[in-house]
Amino acid sequence: MESKKTDGRIKYTKMVIKQAFLELLEKQPLSKVTVTDICKRAEINRGTFYTYYTDSYDLLMKIENELFMEIKGVLEKALIVGTDYDFLIEILEYTTKNSALCKILFSVNGDKDFIQRILNLAHDNSILEYQSSAPEATIESLELLFIFISNGIIGIIQNFLKNDMKQSPKEVAEFIGKLNNRCIQIF
Repeated sequence: MESKKTDGRIKYTKMVIKQAFLELLEKQPLSKVTVTDICKRAEINRGTFYTYYTDSYDLLMKIENELFMEIKGVLEKALIVGTDYDFLIEILEYTTKNSALCKILFSVNGDKDFIQRILNLAHDNSILEYQSSAPEATIESLELLFIFISNGIIGIIQNFLKNDMKQSPKEVAEFIGKLNNRCIQIF
């Protein structure tokens, strides 16, 4: 019985720390967020913080890794069973459900390496898809196409989050799909 209480306390403590950290990141860049600030906002002592994290960068890395694994799971599942843009709909639905976190991670105060990790997930499959649609295109052209399309998708997702997700994930995914198809048709 005690371990269930302990597990619950640990989960609660980590949640409070993460929430305090994300609230601070909404207002300032990571380089300005201190452990002291996090502890004050979370109403915990520094020892409690250091039980779970080494510093604010470690905390951010752990938050990003959790989100990355979720997005990776969505992409892998969609690549196996999905149709053209099911994965985009699922990613947009996931970002909607986790909008507070995603707004921060995809904002100017977020980590640019995190976005690059997400893009790297989609790279190989995207290039293969482009090659099948445009077999005469050079690999260099397809790489440039990937850069163009993937950065456009990230921009659209950032805008989607910034504007409080006024459109449905399906509408945004269809829009991205149309743009993607037009770009590929150029080749």
